[in-house]
Amino acid sequence: MLAFSYFLGKKKVLRRKKDIPLAKSLIEDANARIVFAKKSKEDTKYAFEASYESVRELMDAILAVVGYKSYSHEASIAYLQEYDFSQPVISHIDNIRKKRNNSKYYGKTIDKAEAESDMFFLESQFDILLVLVSGLIETEDKRHKL
Repeated sequence: MLAFSYFLGKKKVLRRKKDIPLAKSLIEDANARIVFAKKSKEDTKYAFEASYESVRELMDAILAVVGYKSYSHEASIAYLQEYDFSQPVISHIDNIRKKRNNSKYYGKTIDKAEAESDMFFLESQFDILLVLVSGLIETEDKRHKL
């Protein structure tokens, strides 16, 4: 996985004003999407896509809180390095991104058992990311009240 600074240099991520309302909106969308994914497991393709998108939205929410706007899924994933996510976790999320892109844009089929395993993994990362971004927002809210 490339470093986040690479994406900054390539202008695939831009520095912006911290945007807490955007982050909160992305969290709402992510929560709705993960609920949809959990209810839709019979339709593996769409549940898989929704699981991935829910995690991506939380990663973008983190970026909004700290003052970035990403135009690259890879950049959003790379930013997890800033929070000491392990390289295997980051690589797994990036591999899921590739599977999702192959399915969505190139008509590739996703193996049902593999997709279910990936969705379980994404749900666990969703919970971790939700705690992380909620903590960042809480910190920002406290800073503004001072």
